[in-house]
Amino acid sequence: MTTVQRVKSRYIEPVKTGFRFRDLSVVILCLFIFAYSLNLFWNDLFNTINLQNVDPVGTITIRNNTVQRRLSDRVIWDRLILESPVYLGDLIRVAEMSSATLNIGGSQLDIGENTLIRIQPSADGEGVQIELSSGSVGITVTEESVNQGFRPLSLNMNGRIIETTAGTSITASASDEGTAIQVNEGSVIFTDGDTIIEMAEGEKMAQDSEGTQITLPSLVVMQPHFNANYEKSAMQGVNVSFAWNRLHFKDDDTIRLEIAADRNFSRDLSVYNNLDSSRVSLEKIMDAGNWNWRFIYEGEVMASGRFTVIEKEEPVIIQRTEPVIVAQEPAPPETIVQETPLPPPPAVLPPLSVPLNRMPASGHVFGIEQIRSARNIVFSWSGVQGANAYIVTIFRQSDAGRRQINREIVTGTNWTLSDLSILERGAFVWQVEAIYRNTYGSIERRGRQGDNYFTMDVPAPRPVQKNDPGVLYGQ
Repeated sequence: MTTVQRVKSRYIEPVKTGFRFRDLSVVILCLFIFAYSLNLFWNDLFNTINLQNVDPVGTITIRNNTVQRRLSDRVIWDRLILESPVYLGDLIRVAEMSSATLNIGGSQLDIGENTLIRIQPSADGEGVQIELSSGSVGITVTEESVNQGFRPLSLNMNGRIIETTAGTSITASASDEGTAIQVNEGSVIFTDGDTIIEMAEGEKMAQDSEGTQITLPSLVVMQPHFNANYEKSAMQGVNVSFAWNRLHFKDDDTIRLEIAADRNFSRDLSVYNNLDSSRVSLEKIMDAGNWNWRFIYEGEVMASGRFTVIEKEEPVIIQRTEPVIVAQEPAPPETIVQETPLPPPPAVLPPLSVPLNRMPASGHVFGIEQIRSARNIVFSWSGVQGANAYIVTIFRQSDAGRRQINREIVTGTNWTLSDLSILERGAFVWQVEAIYRNTYGSIERRGRQGDNYFTMDVPAPRPVQKNDPGVLYGQ
């Protein structure tokens, strides 16, 4: 017999799952915490660090793409923005396809791409010195900044110090292969250990990693300045002028200038061939953007750079007129106003001529008897029309090239070398160049160099041998 057990069923009331106000408050609180955390992260990533109770030495005036700074006592790199302050001890790093311009004591410091510098005090502690580790920089010191009491910037490249003066503009680069410094305007003092050299406008000095001077053909591009910026209006274009100085070229050598809108020189390319002078003015209307340029000689890039054209914002003038009711009168006859044409640009003067009648002539040999009787060497040449000074340079000639050993700026047509100790046995080159200097001493017009070779046929110095008398004993 089967027994059936009955189970009583129990009714379960469904739970209400409606969205309550407390749940909404929790969601809003979580969203607020997330937004606040995101804002802190954003500020930490993109905002620059400002030191408290420390006076900055300069500010960022122009920034393109990625520019970073690390404080002297920090390990974190922060991004710099416009008007960001910079301090002594800062490391500044500019990435590829980037650039920056700093205003330090009224002087302008332009930093190129792939560059690392440090801002530090000068040796006397009263100025600012830029230590260039790698990359390229440009320094422009204005007369106004010096008149206001600011010290000109100095540059340190692997222990080689470059002191600038008022009205100076230089460009410098450093890499594992060596360093290069060129003077675009004014003059500088170059110090390398015990060697002190004054460099004038249009001169360049390149050294390898061991400090040996390189005297291959090169160009000193004085215009446009390093990472120059130009403004253009919607109605007018920009006229960019190039000016350069040829070093160690032959008189009949020509170079080529290329300008393009991309780094590969394939887009919107303009080419200027067979340039043998020292200046060219572009007739092309430049659009806004970055433009790359380079000078080429025998397939090799001698100099390169970039300038930026910025679209100038034209102000919008809104004239408000009130209605005026006047009696209608006959219209006056139309007056035709003729625009006065702009004056033509100033003519570009060619380089000064090569000084002639240079003595000693090429191939001259100085023997020991001539040196003993004269005890000096007189260098002379004929005057050049339009020149008021001359640069005389002496090089040591060897298989490795030329090495400068002396340089003088004189106002006459002769110069006497009295310290013959700088000349040893071997081959030398003496060079003279006619220049024109203004009342401030800056070179406004340069000339073509004339080179003469001479030989010093004197005995090489021999070491002094000393005989050891031994030890003498008295009685």
